[in-house]
Amino acid sequence: MNKSVFDQVFVWCVKKRSRIIFGFKLIYIFLLSLLFIGGWSIYSADKKFIFFYSLGLTLGRIAILVYILTTLPGITRRFGINHRFIQILMIFRRYLGICVFMLITIHFMWVRGIDILFKQIIIVPTPVFQLMGTGAYLLLMPMFLTSNDFSVKNLGKWWQIIHNATYIIIWLIFMHVAFQRISIWSFLVGTTAVLQVSSHLYFRLKMSKQVIPVSQ
Repeated sequence: MNKSVFDQVFVWCVKKRSRIIFGFKLIYIFLLSLLFIGGWSIYSADKKFIFFYSLGLTLGRIAILVYILTTLPGITRRFGINHRFIQILMIFRRYLGICVFMLITIHFMWVRGIDILFKQIIIVPTPVFQLMGTGAYLLLMPMFLTSNDFSVKNLGKWWQIIHNATYIIIWLIFMHVAFQRISIWSFLVGTTAVLQVSSHLYFRLKMSKQVIPVSQ
């Protein structure tokens, strides 16, 4: 897609912003319903158990892709890259972030959470990749709870501190995926994590080279 197409998409997104946000809310309702429907199937171990378990793994991978999208605006901004696609992501970044949390919630509950919380089936010692995934999920929770205008307005600097956890979360997700096996998913998350670090180093180096005029 060339830039002119992105320009058109951007204008369309701005005009239809309220409708698109409403669409996100419908997705949240769908995911919440799916969580309980699939959760009951896995809890009761019925005939659809395998289907929902496999779907939970797939939704975890989708969550990775959506999470990477939410990190792109910050990375590109620090590198000084500006594009309509990034601006589109910025408009809906918060709503994408909520999708990430809901997708990961389904992934966690269907794959391990129901066994742990409701059946007391605990693996000892717990695999390291599961600990990394649980850590990422717990750090995502306060980000999810503060993804609203009220929190932005009232938390002040604490809102930014809470959401800076994303720089830890990306590495935890990388270890969660990589400690299972090296795959395209570990490559994607690892590359994103490295780009985050590189963008910060680049930005700080760029700022340090700026000449600050001294008043006479």
